[in-house]
Amino acid sequence: MIRTVLWIGWLNLLRDRVALALTFVLPLVFFTVFASVFGGLDEGGGRSVKVAWHAEEPTPITERLRASMMERYGLRITPAQAPAPEPADVLRTGRADVVVELPPGFSSALATLGTTGAPEVVVHANDANPLAAPIVSGALQAAVLEVLLDTLPDAVAAR
Repeated sequence: MIRTVLWIGWLNLLRDRVALALTFVLPLVFFTVFASVFGGLDEGGGRSVKVAWHAEEPTPITERLRASMMERYGLRITPAQAPAPEPADVLRTGRADVVVELPPGFSSALATLGTTGAPEVVVHANDANPLAAPIVSGALQAAVLEVLLDTLPDAVAAR
C-alpha cells in the first residue's frame, strides 16, 4: 500500500516540471548563493581589513597594541603619515577600511586605568565593509586586555 502511494507521488512529481525544479534545482541554487556570499568568513575574515593607525603620541604600549593586532588577527595596519590626514579622506580614497585614532596620553591613561577613566579611542569605519569596524574593535579590545595583563604584574610590583 505505501509503495503504491510513493510510486504515484513519484510519477506525479516527474510529470510536473515546476514541482520537479522546485524540489531539486531551487535548493541547490540557494545553497550555492549562500555559500558564495558567506563562505570564508570564518577563515581569516580580518585579513582583508586595511587599518590606518594614528597614535598622537607613539609609545611602546601603542606599538605593542599595533603589533599584537597584526600578529594575532592578521590585520594589515599601516601607520598614518606625519601630518595625519582626515579620517574621512582616508576612508573615501580607499587607503583603509578603518581608521583608529589613539588620543594624546593614551598610554598613561591605560597605565592608570584603575584611577582614571578609560581612554577614548576613536574608530572610523568605511560603510563599504560592514564587518571591518567590529573586527577591528574586537581585536583592539583584546589587544588592550593583553597589554594590560602583561603590564599588571609590573604595576603591582611598583606599588
